[in-house]
Amino acid sequence: MVTLANNWTQVPAQETCKLPKQFNTKGTKGSAFSTVSLEFHNKEDCNINFLEHVTVDVEFSYSRYRGDTEIYLKSSSGTTSHILTYRPFDSYVYSDRGDLSWTYMSVHYWGEDPNGTWELLFRSCHGFSTVIVKEWSITLYGTKTDPYLGDNQLLTDNQRINQNDGSNDTYIILGAVLGLSTLLAFGIILLKKKSVSTIVPSKSISKESTCKIISHTKSTVVPQL
Repeated sequence: MVTLANNWTQVPAQETCKLPKQFNTKGTKGSAFSTVSLEFHNKEDCNINFLEHVTVDVEFSYSRYRGDTEIYLKSSSGTTSHILTYRPFDSYVYSDRGDLSWTYMSVHYWGEDPNGTWELLFRSCHGFSTVIVKEWSITLYGTKTDPYLGDNQLLTDNQRINQNDGSNDTYIILGAVLGLSTLLAFGIILLKKKSVSTIVPSKSISKESTCKIISHTKSTVVPQL
């Protein structure tokens, strides 16, 4: 790392764009999603073409069971990030009506062009509560130019290969050997297990509820951490 740092190419300066707050009075019905949206377009004092990360400031109210509230953020490129998930223990502890203001962060949009329409999707997971997003805003962090190249063009795979002058071959070979050894060790461990479960992330929101239906009666709910 020290050797590579001697010729390290700096990334472009980070730009920050905070979008104006959006106010809303729309609430949810049952377990269906409600959606609010806002537009972002580059301007002279706020110019981002390549995203690094995004923060979302959300103030919402819930009629009961705070942990049932789910929130997704969908980018202008169509990428969906699950920024607030269902939390059974939270529902158990906070079963009465309330309000919450929080800032969420997502790096799911790395490298995307943020220009266009952003959507906030929210609901009560089981439909036991009414959720209202009172106000929300987005802050975008990124660069004007491509951090890999320094302008608005991405390097192709062939260009990246041709840029290698051979000085990094030793590191590549060593990394390949270590990676193969690690994969082999994991393979042996997995073969010894009786069963292996795999979680496959989804890029979109399932039409079916992802929540397990439970009773919210305090005397019958077993908190799950």
